[in-house]
Amino acid sequence: MGSAPGLTPTPFSIATSVVIGLNTALAAITMNGKLRKAVVRQFSARLKEELPQFIRTPAPAVADGSVVYWWELKKDFWFFLELLPNPKSWEQCFMIEIGWNTSCEYPKAAVGRWHDKPPETSPYGYLRLPSLYKEEWESGLQPWWYLGACSPYLTRAEKAALRVVNEGLSQEERRKALHLALEQKRIQSDVPLDVRLGDVEFRVRDAIEKLKKYGLPYLKSVAAAHNAPV
Repeated sequence: MGSAPGLTPTPFSIATSVVIGLNTALAAITMNGKLRKAVVRQFSARLKEELPQFIRTPAPAVADGSVVYWWELKKDFWFFLELLPNPKSWEQCFMIEIGWNTSCEYPKAAVGRWHDKPPETSPYGYLRLPSLYKEEWESGLQPWWYLGACSPYLTRAEKAALRVVNEGLSQEERRKALHLALEQKRIQSDVPLDVRLGDVEFRVRDAIEKLKKYGLPYLKSVAAAHNAPV
């Protein structure tokens, strides 16, 4: 801890510094909280308008901060939808997850059970929405909806271009070039909070459109396998 020359930090000054440090950390979390609230508010409003069958439920979610919606097709079959803000405070993005169950309980038993789509005849299932359109991914990483900026990770096209540019370089030079490219991408993705907030509506709209285009047909196929009317 820094102090003026010849001065010894007192318990009060130490405590003050700790409080300041905590307030700074909480400010970062609060900023992330503002984005979460904006996303949840916008997503719930648009879902109510375009897919009113999904109703927000207090059912326990898989991750802290997520919001769960359900759609009861019949007494023994439910669709589930989860809006998952990234739990990492430095990752300003969200994910959409879908699933089903033959009981009204959130299908926690399905989380992480399948690497790909669950069998449609399974009594419960769960998957992330982007897994239904892998051919559209820009990189090998599962895409989240980033707010106000591009993903901080390199796309397939960017990696391919980097390989061409770095052809003939030593392994160490290629490593440094990759590190520099990643750092530049991280800087590009780091934008002010107001910019991120202004992007919420666009990203939520895109998520809902993809839910209707890819998620609903898949869930309807699952419902048919369970003789559940949609």
